[in-house]
Amino acid sequence: MATTKIFIDEYHPRKKDGKCAVSIRITHEGKKKYYPTPYVLSVDEFDSLFNNETRKNKEIKFTLQAFEIKANGIIQKLNPFTWESFEKQYLSNQAARDTIKQGFEDFINIKTQSDKLGTADSYTCAMSSLNKFFPDATYADITPNKLKEYEKWMLSNGKSITTVGIYLRPLKAVFNNAIREGLIENSMMPFGRGKYITPKGNNKKKALLLSDIKKIFEYEAISGSSEEMAKDLWIFMYLTNGINIKDLCLLKYGNIQDNMISFVREKTKNTSMTPKIIKASVNETTNLIIEKWGNTNKSTDNFIFPILEEGLTSIRKRQLIKQFNRVVNNYTKRIAENLKLPITLTTYTARHSFATALKRAGISMEMISEMLGHESYDTTINYLGGFEDISIIEAAKKLTNF
Repeated sequence: MATTKIFIDEYHPRKKDGKCAVSIRITHEGKKKYYPTPYVLSVDEFDSLFNNETRKNKEIKFTLQAFEIKANGIIQKLNPFTWESFEKQYLSNQAARDTIKQGFEDFINIKTQSDKLGTADSYTCAMSSLNKFFPDATYADITPNKLKEYEKWMLSNGKSITTVGIYLRPLKAVFNNAIREGLIENSMMPFGRGKYITPKGNNKKKALLLSDIKKIFEYEAISGSSEEMAKDLWIFMYLTNGINIKDLCLLKYGNIQDNMISFVREKTKNTSMTPKIIKASVNETTNLIIEKWGNTNKSTDNFIFPILEEGLTSIRKRQLIKQFNRVVNNYTKRIAENLKLPITLTTYTARHSFATALKRAGISMEMISEMLGHESYDTTINYLGGFEDISIIEAAKKLTNF
């Protein structure tokens, strides 16, 4: 078992006053490590701690013994003892004075190395916003009241409550990660019941009525134009279970079998032991879109749409997908203006319209959840939110059907 000792480094006195650092020495299997304390004493001062019961000596001795007792308590619980496990617990809360920015950068590096570039980008944006309000803030500086002040500051600068939530959820994750790593104590968490509750926003609806979707299907764009391509791919996404732009770009001909497109969402690919396979039917419309805009080389390992190619780095893939998404959104917004649609038409609108159209048609939430690829039924309920105004109006009419 590892042993502990209050140790004064008398062999390396400071040049200016001859005093020596006092530390807690841990010895395990012949290896020694030294963990600093706040004290620097002369050898005589150190010896007097245990021989001269002055008030000051008692305070210093009590603090040093508290460090040693903490170390011994951790050692007793560790079976087997490892330096890494010991340090995580012994140095608990040592990061309280570290900057939040450093915690974000560590998190962003982890996500970047795992090719979770979208998450890394969102954390970078959150870090930038928070650093403007909390410049060089430490974990200890972030309190529930400070978070409320940040919320007010964001709203006063024209940001929505939804944006506040989007930026503060990564901060909460950074705190949770620091606690999990044993860098700070759980008591320092500023989020949660009785503290600061992260706002969820208003979950504004982005779905179209079927009558509006019909207008998109019938919209006449110039043949072969970028506008026609954007319109067709929006329709493809709508018909293919509201597939998002990244998953669309990654689709390969091998994903098509027996008039079905099967794929796993990139967003959830690494979040569960058994990735959920989403299946969407291939109909005459989606087939025509593939024939019109797809790669002519239909080998199973080739991408369906000519946006990506093999051999690209994750960063380059992300750049091309974001660029393509901007192009599609620019043209679909123009289509929405020409058709005088009530909401902005984007690639995300296709996903929400798909789910909402099924809900209005009376399809069960369980099936919609399965088709969207959500991990849980509750996610789908939160995703679709409450009933829309039109549904409430129609329901109210039934009260006087007599």
